[in-house]
Amino acid sequence: MLNTRFTSLVGCTVPLQQAPMGSFSRARLAGAVSAAGGLGMVVVTGEKPDRVAQRLDDARAQSPGPIGANFFLVLCDPATLPICVAAAAARVRVVDFFYGEPDPALVAIVHEHGARSRPGRSDRSKKHWPPSQQGATSSSRRASKPGDMYAGGSAC
Repeated sequence: MLNTRFTSLVGCTVPLQQAPMGSFSRARLAGAVSAAGGLGMVVVTGEKPDRVAQRLDDARAQSPGPIGANFFLVLCDPATLPICVAAAAARVRVVDFFYGEPDPALVAIVHEHGARSRPGRSDRSKKHWPPSQQGATSSSRRASKPGDMYAGGSAC
């Protein structure tokens, strides 16, 4: 086990997060990454709330280790996004918002369910990962709670 801030916050044994790669990031791959000690990620963009829950439950059945959910914000339906985020946050340790700044209300939903959030980026010309190399977005700083994965722009 390699002990880092990331492993402590997420509950994994190696500081590795699977890249959420669209349709490739499903339960089986996330479960395998989690079983190997990393943070497995499931992309749930475009899914209805019940399907978000099912996909994450399927991933959690693959491994007792940490699983995360990824929302590709520019493709999400704003009408169902809060319900989908709540369904995800109730099942995973990390909710990842990609390609845009999440509304602070979404981050609050994540925190209400005891999960951690990873903010996206509003400047699409810059790298999204890791924020320590790019600086955190201003709303991410406001929305993050102490101890969150990138509170104040510090990497894990």
